[in-house]
Amino acid sequence: MIYIGLPQWSHPKWVRLGITSLEEYARHFNCVEGNTTLYALPKPEIVARWYEQTHDDFRFCFKFPATISHQAALRHCDELSSEFFARLAPLASRIGQYWLQLRRRSVLAISPRYGIFSTDCRRISPTASKFVIPSFSPKGKRNSSSTAGCTSVTSTA
Repeated sequence: MIYIGLPQWSHPKWVRLGITSLEEYARHFNCVEGNTTLYALPKPEIVARWYEQTHDDFRFCFKFPATISHQAALRHCDELSSEFFARLAPLASRIGQYWLQLRRRSVLAISPRYGIFSTDCRRISPTASKFVIPSFSPKGKRNSSSTAGCTSVTSTA
């Protein structure tokens, strides 16, 4: 199956197209980047709602929390990782990949830990790494999959 989606499932400008919820988004696309998990773990009831609002062929690509990728820099994050996977477990059948977003300045610092971390994660689910390189972004914009900036994505799927 080919999966086509966007880096978010809602946007104010999409209201005029009738897309105001994940459920409506899932009628048009079959996957989405879950950027929200980079900033905070969703509550269990939110995860349950996401499951209810999507169909069996829908896939989420959630980002690892910044507490793992940025603050912990992949060090001593077994408990954080376990909590992340446990929280999203109700969506296990709908996970396309987990994304590990890394900043350029941290890539060299974490490289010795990256191999071990990504191997451990692959035992659970396909994992991709996204290296954000700000110098390739359009002036004044963040580099993300929603801009014209350059991003390298390495996938284990």
